[in-house]
Amino acid sequence: MRVLLLWPSHSNSTWNTAWFYSRALKRLGVKTANFIYSQEIVLQNLAINAFRGTDNESYDGEAVLLANRLMMGYIASSLPDIVMVITGLDFYKSAWSWISEFRKYLRHPYKIVLIYTESPYRPSEELEYAQWADYIFTNEKTFVGRLRKFQPRTWYLPQAYDDELHAPNWGAEKKYGTYFCGSGFKGRIDFLSSIDWDATGSTFTLKGMWPDIDESSPLHKYYVEGLVPNERVVEDYHASEICLNIHRTEGELVVFERDEPNLYSRERRSFAVRDAWSMNNRACEIAAAGGFQLVDDSRGEIEEVFGDSVPTFSMNDPAQLQDMIAFYTKRPELRAKKAREAHMRIEGRTYLANTKRILNLVGG
Repeated sequence: MRVLLLWPSHSNSTWNTAWFYSRALKRLGVKTANFIYSQEIVLQNLAINAFRGTDNESYDGEAVLLANRLMMGYIASSLPDIVMVITGLDFYKSAWSWISEFRKYLRHPYKIVLIYTESPYRPSEELEYAQWADYIFTNEKTFVGRLRKFQPRTWYLPQAYDDELHAPNWGAEKKYGTYFCGSGFKGRIDFLSSIDWDATGSTFTLKGMWPDIDESSPLHKYYVEGLVPNERVVEDYHASEICLNIHRTEGELVVFERDEPNLYSRERRSFAVRDAWSMNNRACEIAAAGGFQLVDDSRGEIEEVFGDSVPTFSMNDPAQLQDMIAFYTKRPELRAKKAREAHMRIEGRTYLANTKRILNLVGG
């Protein structure tokens, strides 16, 4: 069996997800090729700018056309049984159309499998793209019903961890007090800025992409700028007394136009994320790595999976988290006990297990 993975995704968090699925397929003996669509558009745009002597950061129609053409070349040369699209966002409708239409000219048409990893943050795009997939998997359980109206072959696929990377190091030296690595969405910035970190009795370290934090921000003195590779994040989890996990509180609704010369010219409107049930992959990765974590209480799956081994706090009450950090900072034995239980509870929820399930359902 041959699988081609298309990576129309971000260059950090969902990039890791695509890489973990690629590794899992290869471990299962599947012939796997990768086409990093998002990176290809950037390269094509750089080439166009160099040719024209311009400095246009927006990806115009020509860059998209060239990236689509290269993508189809990969498909034509590899003749996959399955084209597996990871995340599926920041992907052009023309690309979806080409992938779907090209199958008409093949003796053995491939199946299109779409794995949504960012539900429920961009629902309008996910519903729009569902029409082109033969099989859909989503990380948000409450979104399955909406997607099934467009594609009945839709299933919930839980967030996971990579069992070759996310492993505990129980004896690691602790060099961080309280640690959070993620993206700087407004809800997170507002919440973390309202914490009196001096009152927690713990140090605070903030990593990831936080472009809106400048010298005027109360978080500036805690922020270590720059992308952090996932393998380095695992080391940070090992070295942290308390790992914070804060789910996003805002999503984006996109207004689609008939013609899309520029993906980023779409009209976007923010909305508050409510009624989401599924936890993020950070919860899985911290537990698998043996970290002790404090998580916001917005996702019901946290309690279902972890019980009281992962304490939760309300994002409407910053003082609660402040008190919890102070409490657990003084109790290393209790932290260790809960971390070991959380690790046990998440065992087996891996990308390898997810990949086996996908292939079984798709018929690979």
